Amino acid sequence: MENGFKRDLRNYPLYFLLWTLLGLFYFTQGIAQGMITHDQTPRWRYLVAYLCGVVVEERFLKTLARAKTRIRSKTAVDSNQQIIGLLETIAAARSHPKRLAVRSVGQILFVNVADIDWMQAAENYVELHTGSVSRLLHVTMNALEKSLDPEMFIRVHRSIIVNLGRIATLQPGDHGEYLITLRDGMRLQSGRAYSDRLRALINNPF
Repeated sequence: MENGFKRDLRNYPLYFLLWTLLGLFYFTQGIAQGMITHDQTPRWRYLVAYLCGVVVEERFLKTLARAKTRIRSKTAVDSNQQIIGLLETIAAARSHPKRLAVRSVGQILFVNVADIDWMQAAENYVELHTGSVSRLLHVTMNALEKSLDPEMFIRVHRSIIVNLGRIATLQPGDHGEYLITLRDGMRLQSGRAYSDRLRALINNPF
C-alpha cells in the first residue's frame, strides 16, 4: 500500500503537494484548537513526515536522474575526444612522406624515402645517402626526424639517422655506444645518448 501510494502521488505532483500542505494545516490547527490530543500527536506527525518524505524523495529522484544524464553526457564527450585523438594518431601515422624533393643544379630531384640508407647532418642541410649517391636536403635534423616513419628509421647519433632495414649487425662498444654495420658494408658509430634505442632492437618480441 505504501509503495503504491507513493507511486500514485508521483504521477500527480500538484496533488501530493496540496495534500501535504493540507496535512500540515490540519495538524497545526488541531493542536491549536485542542482537537488533537497528546496521544494522537505522534500519529499526525508520522503522517505529515510521511507526506513530506514523498516530496523530498521525489525531488531526490529527479536530481539523481539529472546527475545520471550529466554523467552520461560527460562520458560521451570523453569517449568522443578519445575517438578523435585515435583518429588523429592514425592520420598522423599515415602522413609520413614517401619521397623528398631535393634541389640540385637548377633542377628538382625526387628521392624515395624507402631508398635512403642513412642520413647525416651537414650544418643547415642533411645529406641523404642512397647507395653510392648522396644528395643535400635543406632541412634540420630534428625536423626531418619528426617527419620520418619511426618504424622505418632510427636516430642513432645527434647527426645520424639510419634506415632500420639496412642494419646488418650491431657491435657493442666499451662505453655504451654501438658500431653499426650496414648491409653495404658502411660502418657508423652511434652516440651514447641513443644507446637505449639500439638496445630495444636487440630484444626480440617473444
